[in-house]
Amino acid sequence: MNSKDNIFSKFINMIKRIFTFNKALPEANEDIQSINVNQENNKDVFKNDLKVDTFEESKVLLELQKKFQTNQIQLIDLTDQQLDDLSELYDRQIADLKKKIEEKEQEILLARQKIQTS
Repeated sequence: MNSKDNIFSKFINMIKRIFTFNKALPEANEDIQSINVNQENNKDVFKNDLKVDTFEESKVLLELQKKFQTNQIQLIDLTDQQLDDLSELYDRQIADLKKKIEEKEQEILLARQKIQTS
């Protein structure tokens, strides 16, 4: 009889859950909202951790670049990873400078046009 009682009680509990689902819905929404908030907080913490790590890596890489430029360290003193990182840093810096030059050229062109139309 235990198995029948268990099956019967499971069936009754299932029916109760179906009919009381609408009553439990607000609680579920609150739980979902709190889960979403927690997930957003976790994402923010993760992003901040990445920013800190990236900032620290950039700081170390810029220090390495400075030492290399002032001949405090030699090319043979650098690991392959450091060489790759420095190369990427130089590429980014060059791309940033080209972008700034383009922006300044556009500003100059706009200023020339304003002067000519005046």
